[in-house]
Amino acid sequence: MIEGWTSGNNDIDKFIKDTIYDARNTNRGYAKLLEWVPFDRFEDVKQIGEGGFAKVYSAMWIDGNTSYEKQDDGGWKKEKPKPKKVALKRLNGSQDMSAEYLNELKIHWKVFVESLRLSLEFYGVTKDPETEEFMMILDVAQKGNLRTFLSS
Repeated sequence: MIEGWTSGNNDIDKFIKDTIYDARNTNRGYAKLLEWVPFDRFEDVKQIGEGGFAKVYSAMWIDGNTSYEKQDDGGWKKEKPKPKKVALKRLNGSQDMSAEYLNELKIHWKVFVESLRLSLEFYGVTKDPETEEFMMILDVAQKGNLRTFLSS
């Protein structure tokens, strides 16, 4: 499940692998984990927002997120992938993935995993091939943006 891919950054690879090794069952019956997704798995990428440290895009994720359903024997069964509309949050200046940017990924992951209420899903990480900047793969906030979502 985790062999044969790389983000090109050892720290990102380790972070993603750690989420896979520590995958947790959710109340929706599937494991919470991050995945590395090549940028060519997204279509119809359009900018929908911009802040001081990031630009946000909507996109259609061709394969959708990998879901694993918990089985009665304690194992996990991979479900058939389905296309999914997502938000891509491009971290400005993240080409070298400094400790600051990696920490932002970890904070988003911690909020997602430990959230007691339904939060925006954090599916994984990709890389913009033109800018070489890393992008978080998130749910599209139905109420506009993460700040608005969290205040509702």
